[in-house]
Amino acid sequence: MNTDEVAKRVVELTRKQAWKEALESLYAKDIVSVEARPNESGSPEARGIDGVRGKMDWWLDAMETHSVKVRIPSSAPSENVLLGNSS
Repeated sequence: MNTDEVAKRVVELTRKQAWKEALESLYAKDIVSVEARPNESGSPEARGIDGVRGKMDWWLDAMETHSVKVRIPSSAPSENVLLGNSS
């Protein structure tokens, strides 16, 4: 898949709220997810697919999502910008 195809697939899965399918099918095993604030362990980072899966499980258990809107305002060969909000 090229960058544009991956971005479109992320949008498709996000709109369906298929978070786990997106994680398992599109992200590398050595993924690093960085938050603006540290988590309870003191680090803003979740490293590796298992760490990010744990963060996702926490989020899904702690939050209730009523709607999701996401779009790709621009795309380039090596990067994309995804805009979204959820409520």
